[in-house]
Amino acid sequence: MTSLPQGTVTFLFSDIEGSTRLAQRLGDQPWSELLEAHRMLLRRTFATHAGTEVDTQGDAFFVVFTRAADAVACAAAAQQALLSYAWPVDDAVKVRIGIHTGEAVVRDHCYIGQEVHRASRICNAAHGGQVVLSQTTAELIRANLPAGSALKAIGEHRLKDLNEPQRLFQLVAPGLPSEFAPLRGFRAPTNLPAERSTFIGRSLEVKALRSALASCRLITLAGIGGSGKTRLALRVGALELDHFPDGVFFVDLSAVTDPESVAPTLALACGVNPGDSVPGPSSSLCSRLVSALEPRRALLLVDNCEHQLSAVSELLDQLLAGCARLALLATSREPLGLEGEMVVQVPSLPFPQDAGTGMVTDAMLLFIERAKSVNSSFLVDESCMPQIAEICRRLDGIPLAIELAAARVSHLSVLQIAQRLEDRLRMLCGGRRRALRQQTLLASLDWSHDLLTADERIVFRRLAVFAGGFTLEAAEAVCSGNGIPSGAVLDLLASLLAKSLLSIGEGRGGNSRYRLLETVRLYSLEKLGAADEALALRSRHRDYFLAWLESAEMDDRIFGTDSMDAIGQEFENLRGAIDFCWSDDRIDLVVRMVTLMAGFWVTSASHRIPMAMLERALGREERLPLELRVAGHALLGWLGILAIDAAPAAVGDSAQAAALAAGRVGAFSTMACTLRSFACAVIGSIPGAAPSLIEEAHHRAEAAVVNARACLSGAWIAFTESNFGQVEMHLGNLESAAHWYRASFASCRRLSFNVWLAPMAASGLTTSLHLLGRNDEALEAALAYLALAASTGSQLSWLDGHFIEVVPALFVGGRRVQAERELRSRANVMRYNGVYKAPNHFLGVAGVVEFLRGRPDRAARLLAAARTVCGADKDLISFRTPGSLAYYRHYQPLVRDALGPDAAKRARDEGRRMSLDDAFSYALQ
Repeated sequence: MTSLPQGTVTFLFSDIEGSTRLAQRLGDQPWSELLEAHRMLLRRTFATHAGTEVDTQGDAFFVVFTRAADAVACAAAAQQALLSYAWPVDDAVKVRIGIHTGEAVVRDHCYIGQEVHRASRICNAAHGGQVVLSQTTAELIRANLPAGSALKAIGEHRLKDLNEPQRLFQLVAPGLPSEFAPLRGFRAPTNLPAERSTFIGRSLEVKALRSALASCRLITLAGIGGSGKTRLALRVGALELDHFPDGVFFVDLSAVTDPESVAPTLALACGVNPGDSVPGPSSSLCSRLVSALEPRRALLLVDNCEHQLSAVSELLDQLLAGCARLALLATSREPLGLEGEMVVQVPSLPFPQDAGTGMVTDAMLLFIERAKSVNSSFLVDESCMPQIAEICRRLDGIPLAIELAAARVSHLSVLQIAQRLEDRLRMLCGGRRRALRQQTLLASLDWSHDLLTADERIVFRRLAVFAGGFTLEAAEAVCSGNGIPSGAVLDLLASLLAKSLLSIGEGRGGNSRYRLLETVRLYSLEKLGAADEALALRSRHRDYFLAWLESAEMDDRIFGTDSMDAIGQEFENLRGAIDFCWSDDRIDLVVRMVTLMAGFWVTSASHRIPMAMLERALGREERLPLELRVAGHALLGWLGILAIDAAPAAVGDSAQAAALAAGRVGAFSTMACTLRSFACAVIGSIPGAAPSLIEEAHHRAEAAVVNARACLSGAWIAFTESNFGQVEMHLGNLESAAHWYRASFASCRRLSFNVWLAPMAASGLTTSLHLLGRNDEALEAALAYLALAASTGSQLSWLDGHFIEVVPALFVGGRRVQAERELRSRANVMRYNGVYKAPNHFLGVAGVVEFLRGRPDRAARLLAAARTVCGADKDLISFRTPGSLAYYRHYQPLVRDALGPDAAKRARDEGRRMSLDDAFSYALQ
């Protein structure tokens, strides 16, 4: 098979004008003979001029040339041969030829791509006997034309399926006709501005809008300023030219300053002179517009409707009523409110939620494309991609903001741009010529703000105190007052939502949750500061969320999984409220709010955040009441144990909390006693520790259970029982550990709400039963754990380590496939984007599974890695949970005995030298 020319080539398309009618008039046999003569003439000419025939279908040819001059000379010779041939019909056979030069893209021995389509469309536009060239080809051969030939400019033409008008030329050669009718190109009237830059993304939106236009006559693109509504409308309009033969017209209302100018502006855009007289009973301009547009199958793109909403709505309503074939695609920062209107929210471009994901999104592609347009030397490599992702994330994926940021690449590095986004409202300005409202991000937001009513402006600025979203109840409590009744807040939120300054989504329990884009929130914060309301609003915001935390029952708030989800949803608001407590010098409220969130902190990966807060507050604990000092030290001790490297210090905090709580009865006193027992067990389990620590661990664990059973509710009972199980497992008392874990699990099952204690107890019970060799019971407990973990309704980081600990019981219990699946799924959770969470859990259990498979050498390496990668060579505190430590203590000597001393030492040394990445990869082999 002959290989096709590659690189820059010249494409030639030809076909017979009116071939279908000619074939019908001649009949099959004469037509066949004529077609064969036509092919003979052209193929002879192609061969003479070094053309490569790519395809022929019926009377059409597709030929390529490596030199543009050869293609043009071939076209001239072909037309001369066709003109001089004695055809067996009244008139000569007329062939049209289109030529274009471009970069060849070859797939499966054929050419594909936009350049091929361009050449084909040029041929379709030509007349029989005519040779039409693209501007590219014309510029290449202008100095090398066939003898006696010339090029004739025939203007710009919009061809079918091509977005940009094409500048075309006709070849004028000796002996050939030179006068032809206007080209057959698609000439639907339009005033659409040519695209000046590449259109990025929005493929789904474009497809959906084009589909909707087939059945809906009024579509409004709504969205925040700078979201790309106009560009999206223009893109859809350009692609719809084929479907609206009477035209697609762009009506820009941004400069219209009074309602009376709306109709004249629309008329001029559609080619209707406002002063023209159009037959009809009414002399009003609206009536004349209806009369002029009524017969047309046309599409109007009506842009920037929001500032003349009433006048625009009235005019478009009359056009829809009087022009049955007319379609309207409007852009506005709020809907028009007309019957039959389809409102389509234009979202931000997709952007990475995490700058470290490595995912390249449309927002990032837009930044890169626009950056290259202002700085041709701008290079994109892996080092700057996280910074570009961070820029797009902080700009909420708003196209205008991203384009303005990209314009700064002309004099700033990507890193400098990212670092300066704190003042993004002022940094993102200038750039290339734009409408005044889009010359800066600030101007775009000012445009929207100026259209608000007085009450809408008040609520808009007050919403700035919310971070991460808010509920209707929160907005009513915080934003009402001083002229805004609580009952009016809902309608004002609806108005801000309609004007695209607010977004809405579904929160917990299916309730609506509102959100300001962070860029909009920064603008709103400035308005709040200018109104001198910031201090009062932040105080009201703090008081609301403190009351919200206090409104939940303590058991549910600390142990309930639903409460964990609720606090997680409001975390940014709670963090902001706590920050205000510091600025207001209310360290008592800092400790109060942090300890009210105790369950959330211990079941998440955010141990360091509350520890830093508590350490700072307890540095001034003389100002705190005794109850808060007990609660603060108890929670700090708990978090310190979970934070691994802070475990020794946590022992001191637990001791102080226990001392402060001595003789007192209550939830945090019980917590203090419980945590002190666990801390003593952790430190007491280290070889060489004082025996008194083990005695104290037992004593306090038992006292905590007694206190909880006597004075507290079921959740606290389950908590103290589970703690007793952990203490016993740390100390190697597996039978007792199993007893207390089983008791805790039973207590959890008696509660009326889901608690994170239940899966923890089930995991501990599974581990202790497995290590006791009671495999059937261990499997039953493991399956109970998996069922509970699946039903918690939250992604509790607390559960990740416990999750992995049930795998050995599944493996021994005959569930090997499930064990493998759970092991690998946990690996993906514990190693996400290069960040490791509790890696010794995974590596230790992976080592146990290797031993159970009969591969002690691999087990030895992984167990050694599990101890080494988290710095646990000197002691075993870093194993975090009693279960992971118990596995290590149980299986490490078994592995050593299976290998023998020398082989075991070699394998251990190899495991200790592994990096965290290497150890994880090795475990998954």
